[in-house]
Amino acid sequence: MSAKPADPAPRKLPHLAYNPISAAGAALALVVALTFLVLLGLSLYTAQASPYFGIFMYMVLPPVLVVGLLLIPLGMWQARRRFRWKLVMAFSPSIGIAIFARV
Repeated sequence: MSAKPADPAPRKLPHLAYNPISAAGAALALVVALTFLVLLGLSLYTAQASPYFGIFMYMVLPPVLVVGLLLIPLGMWQARRRFRWKLVMAFSPSIGIAIFARV
């Protein structure tokens, strides 16, 4: 009697979230958020103020965080388009119809 393969661990996110672009966006957002929190804590305990520190913390890090957060749905959208295109190609009778399919 053959043994059944073990079921993979259940995923906590939608299947479209598992792609390289979304993963890069999540990693970027996580690194920037942690950097922001560390620098915020550091700024509270330093006696000497630096204007470059504030510029970096409040003008550079937030847009990078927003870019990272925007990469997550962008990757999901691209994965959805790729999935739908494969679905159209699988069920189209010929290549001529699939080229003009609106995805």
